[in-house]
Amino acid sequence: MNSLLNVSIIIPTYKDWTRLKLCLSALADQSYPRESFEVIVVNNDKTHVAEIQWLTEGLPPNFSIINEPIPGSYTARNAGLNMARGEVIGFTDSDCIPDADWISEAVKVFEKNRDAQRVTGPIRIFRELEGGWFAWKFESVTAFNQQHNVRNGVSVTANLFVRKSVFNQVGLFN
Repeated sequence: MNSLLNVSIIIPTYKDWTRLKLCLSALADQSYPRESFEVIVVNNDKTHVAEIQWLTEGLPPNFSIINEPIPGSYTARNAGLNMARGEVIGFTDSDCIPDADWISEAVKVFEKNRDAQRVTGPIRIFRELEGGWFAWKFESVTAFNQQHNVRNGVSVTANLFVRKSVFNQVGLFN
């Protein structure tokens, strides 16, 4: 049997503690074996470093939280990349709730297609309880058109997996 790919999931966050908890809960329930992936949360709010420490209580051992005081989600992602140990890097955001098979399905694509460097998929917008219906409907139709993005050679980082070798070759986000 082949050994599983090691995956690092990077989540930048900025004052989004409530939705981050939902994201982390979904990642803790992944079908992919826990010993084959890590989750790196990058707190990008230098004024609330202590506030995020409560999240460390009860987190699985493969989850970690680091602080990046320099503003910007891509600076935060780069901080996570510098710590990542996985052969594949997964990106999502603190306001995302990954499906239970999110990591497993991405790994299947990489294993089937050894030449694949990036994998992305659809992003379904969910409606928050206090959110307006019209705003949600508009966003669900117009936001994050991954098929269009892929045809144009891009992807959003809400649902993106990249082989770490790509970053080793081209460098970090600018």
